[in-house]
Amino acid sequence: MNNEKGILLFYDWFDALMCLSGEELRNMLIAMIEYHRDNTPPPKFEGYSAVIGSFIFPQIRRLKESLEAKARKKRY
Repeated sequence: MNNEKGILLFYDWFDALMCLSGEELRNMLIAMIEYHRDNTPPPKFEGYSAVIGSFIFPQIRRLKESLEAKARKKRY
């Protein structure tokens, strides 16, 4: 997987994300992309968005770190 060209969305997140309003979902997806692509810290979400963000953003970070570690290993 090339994490420089996109972000992986896990099916495990689907039910939680579907509980958000359209605007909340839009804000969450934009924050997820910016966090993955640019390392932009996620905004301070409130309510259910904060709960969802509390497990999504750490998982994105762990996945990105894992992929970067594998890429470094391949170079050496």
